[in-house]
Amino acid sequence: MPMKIVSRLIVPVALAACLLSGTARAQSRIATVDFQKVVTNYYKTKQAEAAIEDRFNELRKEFNAMRDDLNKAKNEYKKLVDAAADPVVSAEERDKRKKAADAKQEDIARQTQDTEMYGRQADATIRDLRHRMRDRVFDDIRPVLNAKAKSAGYALVIDTS
Repeated sequence: MPMKIVSRLIVPVALAACLLSGTARAQSRIATVDFQKVVTNYYKTKQAEAAIEDRFNELRKEFNAMRDDLNKAKNEYKKLVDAAADPVVSAEERDKRKKAADAKQEDIARQTQDTEMYGRQADATIRDLRHRMRDRVFDDIRPVLNAKAKSAGYALVIDTS
């Protein structure tokens, strides 16, 4: 029984609170803005994207050079293996060539690891640059939007993107 009495009191109070808050909201002005469009068209966004693209191209060029060096090393290794298997040369020379091929194989493993690590670091660098660029642009735009909304009398600005 006491639960029914409590629910009979709570429901009307909650309803009244909702109605009163609705009238307060009706007096406030609400603005909408496509924040993504603002960010995209902001001149600093375009400058930052161009700088990031330049950095990306530098990193890609370096990565491609490393990959080309790795492919050259693999070709050299194949030649060394073929030379080590040459039956015309002496056993001593074959052993010497085999040792050179083994050393080249170790160098290839190191180069492969270095190239993969460089690729991962380059990806992380670009992601970090994009994140910092986005934060700086947002930090530039937000205060301007807030100031304009406040001066125009808007109590709330909603992002439509």
